[in-house]
Formats: sequence, structure tokens, C-alpha cells
Amino acid sequence: MGICKLHLKPAVLKLSHFLPAGAYRLLVPDESDVRQPILMTNQVAMLTSLQMRDYVLCADCEKRFDQGGEDYAISQMKGSRGFPLLERLRVSPSVGFTLDEGVYAGKQLGIDTRKLSYFALSVAWRSAVHTWPSIRGHVPDSVHLGTFQEPIRQFLLGEAPFPELLTVLTTACTDEYSQNAMYAPTKMVGSPTPGISYLACGIHFMILMGETHPPGVKELCSYKSERGYVFSRDAGAKTVHAYAQLHSTARMKGLLARTYAA
Repeated sequence: MGICKLHLKPAVLKLSHFLPAGAYRLLVPDESDVRQPILMTNQVAMLTSLQMRDYVLCADCEKRFDQGGEDYAISQMKGSRGFPLLERLRVSPSVGFTLDEGVYAGKQLGIDTRKLSYFALSVAWRSAVHTWPSIRGHVPDSVHLGTFQEPIRQFLLGEAPFPELLTVLTTACTDEYSQNAMYAPTKMVGSPTPGISYLACGIHFMILMGETHPPGVKELCSYKSERGYVFSRDAGAKTVHAYAQLHSTARMKGLLARTYAA
């Protein structure tokens, strides 16, 4: 028994996942001999099937998150069956294109961009409202939602509309590095607008918070825009750079260390 952190009432709490269990399963290809993903921090790199879990939500709120966006988002991620979101974009006309990215009207393509946005906010909110237990000493950093935390909670609960000064940008990554990686929500660095970045099996989310959005960005929100915009982009350089920084200080342990030594 405890207080469910979403509806703030006493309830029987379920063992909730911080990052979606379904996404962990996608990180390990069916044909792989090693049935565990690699966990990497700035201190350690190892193979492990352990996931960050704790008693946070009741059964009804877990179901709300699943139906609100998590089940759908996982169905669109890169896995052994392919990458449904990116494959849909590749056979569709873009409404805008630069050398770096394509822009697509997701709603016209049958993509439920509102569920993708809901999913992104639910993961960021979970990071902000709870200190999740460590895995082998790795304690994930919590993001800070500031004054947006309560409006996001009310939105996720279905008691309030999408927060006015919030923007979610959704990108299908075209590079294999990003398609085979997942990291927890993290504070964006170097952005003129406070924000949070989150990657899960090829789908990258940016959550921008506040009034200082770059010109035109608000109109591209996956949730609020009439066309439900989705981007495609090669994010490999940023993903490799992030993991290279971790790899430079991480010490390999267990089966991972033995595999590389062999």
C-alpha cells in the first residue's frame, strides 16, 4: 500500500518500470546469442537484464500509461521485426526537407503522434517524481520539470489539457546507432530553451519547456500541431559522441569484459 504518484491517492502499488520493459526487449535481437542489453554509465559497462523498477503507480494508472501511449510507442520502435515508424515515413511524401532532416505530417500518414507525445511525457514525468533504485550502483539522474511538473501530471491523468508552453518534437532516427540504443530522459545542454531529451530504440523526443522557443518550433509540436509533425534525421553523431564519453571512463565488468578479452 502507498500513495500512487499519479492520482495522489492511497492504493495497492504495482512494481512499476522507469523505462518501458518492452523497449528493453527490443534492444536484444532475436538472433543474438547474448540475451541481455549493455548497460553503460560513466563508471561501468556490463551486460545485465536488470531494469529500474519500484512501487510507484497503482494498476489503474499503469494501465492508463500503457493505453495512453506506451503500447503504441513500443509498436513503432526499432526491433527485430523492423522499424515501423521510419518505414512509414520512407514511403510517404515529406512536407519539408533539408540536407539534415525530413518533415512529415504524421496524422495524414496514420501515425498517432498524440500517443507518442503522451509516452514521452510519461517517461520524463516518472524521472522527475521519483528517485529510482540503482542497478549495480548506477543511479539515474532525475530530470527537473519545474512548474510544468503538476500540469504534466494532470494532463497524464486526463484532468487537464496539454500544457500550453510545452512542445514535444518527435524524430525517427535513420542511423543504426540510435536505433539500437536507449537512454533515460536527460537535461538538454546548449539549448536556448530549457528542455529534456529522450531516446528509445530509434525514436528521439525533445520536450521543450517555456516561452523562449525558437521561431516556428511551437507549430511543429507532435501533439498540438494540426498535422502531427514527425521528423526523420541521422542522429548517429550525437549518439556516438554521448556513448564515447561514457566509454572513455567506464570499466567493463562480468560477461562483457570476458567477451571483449576473448
